[in-house]
Amino acid sequence: MLSTVIIDATYSCSFAAGDGTVAVEATVDKVVVTTTEAVILDGDTATISCAISDNSLSVTAIQWEDSDGVALVNGAGGATLATASSNLGLQLDITSITTDTNFTCRATFGNSGSVSDASLIDVANITAVPAYLESGGDAVMSCTVEDLDDSNDDLAIASWESANTAISSGISGTNLSTILTVTGLTIDTDYTCAIAFTGKGSISADLTADVVTITTVDAFITTGENATISCTIADYQSSPVSASWSSGGSSISDGDPGITIDDTATSPELIESGLSADKNFTCEFTFGTGDVAVDISQDVTVDFYTIDSNSTIVLDTSDPTVSCDISGLQNAPSAVVWSDSDGTLTHDGSSVTIVTDTWADGDQASTLTVSALSADKNFTCTFTLSSSADATEEALVDVVNITAVDAVVLAGSDGNLTCTLSDAEASVANPTVTWIDTSDSSEVDSA
Repeated sequence: MLSTVIIDATYSCSFAAGDGTVAVEATVDKVVVTTTEAVILDGDTATISCAISDNSLSVTAIQWEDSDGVALVNGAGGATLATASSNLGLQLDITSITTDTNFTCRATFGNSGSVSDASLIDVANITAVPAYLESGGDAVMSCTVEDLDDSNDDLAIASWESANTAISSGISGTNLSTILTVTGLTIDTDYTCAIAFTGKGSISADLTADVVTITTVDAFITTGENATISCTIADYQSSPVSASWSSGGSSISDGDPGITIDDTATSPELIESGLSADKNFTCEFTFGTGDVAVDISQDVTVDFYTIDSNSTIVLDTSDPTVSCDISGLQNAPSAVVWSDSDGTLTHDGSSVTIVTDTWADGDQASTLTVSALSADKNFTCTFTLSSSADATEEALVDVVNITAVDAVVLAGSDGNLTCTLSDAEASVANPTVTWIDTSDSSEVDSA
């Protein structure tokens, strides 16, 4: 047996018997076998090659063998073999590799033996997480390489591109777990993450930043009303798999006390009864499952308010004033409108005067004065809270008659005066009665 061979060498073998000697020379041919390896994804075609060099003896056969030492046959088992001139190289393209597999390239030199070298096809996996965002938001996407042989960890180089244009900014993470952040995105955009392995090819995955639209409907309620809120998602490329509700970080389910949920994946609705204060909710849509699940959410608000009106009683042809006040709002109403049975009233400063205070600390008041009213009339004040919600309250102007009966008495005697209110609506059927001495404006005990 020869020690480690580093150069070609020739040796003489001789046999001596009696007075005779016979000899023959034998050559040690130092051969270099160079193989390539590949990193692929499950289902990809792997390409590896083998090259023979520095040989002085002729290669009589060259083949690739599987991990059991069985020679691969061109066209069988997903293998395509291409042999170089003089058997000095052999390329293998092979499909249907689903697990890491070692192949051996073997070159045979007639009766002189064979040399071989192993090549690993490393079947890895990429977990690609796309992005779902609203227009103008930030898209955060990631690619993580898994099931990679340890020998290839340090060879990885990650890159990103879109529309065949390399991306150089917004990249973070590592070469095996790379993250791309794109800010201010307004349209759906496709991206590709690629992880190259020096001398072993590359693997890649396609991802989409999907710009969606979420429309929310807040609720504005007052005492005794149910709160109905909803959110709807649209403009997505693939449908969400589910939708959910939460409040204050805690999940909410249909059947919870006071809760009814229609949990459709694209347009969930929540109804809660018995609320007496503001409450914030979050609706969340989930796309994908498992490691590639992505959530996108939007806040929805229940705004609890109080609205009151002041009705009034007046004499015929008086100029009555009524008012409305709304309080507890999180945001200012966009409009305040007064109307009656004939339609919307317009301020003109004479026959109709409307004065609306500036919204402050959740409160806003509005007064209406009309001239020369001669009959009972209901007026409605309407506060516009959103594109789909109004708060309304009615204020009554009750035109009444009041008659007084004078009294004649002797000096020093008691006298009775009578005052009668008529034509009053039920709302003022029990009014407060006050007598005033007009000579000094003092209140007189009418008991």
